[in-house]
Amino acid sequence: QMSSMIRILRQLDVLPNLDQMIAESSPRPMDLLKGKGKLRKRAPARSAKKQSDESWTWDDEA
Repeated sequence: QMSSMIRILRQLDVLPNLDQMIAESSPRPMDLLKGKGKLRKRAPARSAKKQSDESWTWDDEA
C-alpha cells in the first residue's frame, strides 16, 4: 500500500514535497518526564498536636 502511495505521489510530481506534508513529531509526554529527572518530594513538617484541657470521657460518665 505504501509503494502505491509513493507511485501516485511520483506521478503527481509531489514526491519531493513529501516531507512538508508530514507533520513534525513533538516529544512524547513520557520523554518529557524522563528528561526532567526525579523531583524530590519532601514530607511536610510535623505540627504539634493541640492538647485539650479536658480529658476524654464516655457519655455515660458525664
